[in-house]
Amino acid sequence: MRKKLTVNWFGVGFGVLMLILPFAGYWWRAEVGSGAASLSMSPFNFDVNVVGIQIHSTLVRYILLFAKISFLIAGVFAILGSLFADRWWAGRLIRFGVMKPLWSVVTLIVVLVAGTFFVNMVLPSIVSGMVRDGPTQINLRVPLLCGTSESNITAGNVTVRTTISVGFLTPFLLAIAAAVLGILTRIYQKRFAKKETAKSKKE
Repeated sequence: MRKKLTVNWFGVGFGVLMLILPFAGYWWRAEVGSGAASLSMSPFNFDVNVVGIQIHSTLVRYILLFAKISFLIAGVFAILGSLFADRWWAGRLIRFGVMKPLWSVVTLIVVLVAGTFFVNMVLPSIVSGMVRDGPTQINLRVPLLCGTSESNITAGNVTVRTTISVGFLTPFLLAIAAAVLGILTRIYQKRFAKKETAKSKKE
């Protein structure tokens, strides 16, 4: 008689999202003016564009590639572990990457908050101190996480004003969904772990 397949459906959904996320696109984007400069980022992609010129870093590219591969492996492990949720090895496969989306979301938010504070509060003083030609006033107002604001730079009698728009993109919602499913997967998998322990004691 065939053994009935025991499935952790939360984990299956989580695994599918883990396979989609690395290719879904950027999670957050900032734009200065009407395309004068932009910054787009996610745990898998990082793009800096200044007046049409892209700035690349080989080290960053390899780090992001590693993150992409680790998410894909975690997705495959999660699906395998969830399709055979009552096996002794299922929990180990699921635990490999079940919290990756949550930590990625939290890390991104922390980096954005810290970066916004630095740009608004620290960077103007640094740049003003480096400029020797006449008085310079830099007033940067980067919105926290999302929104649009106006910043201005005054050098002598010349004042330049520009808008700064920042915000989360649709793939970030997928990341949040994956984070929630990851937590549910971990909680639900404990039921199978308890059953496996009880079964071992009986034997």
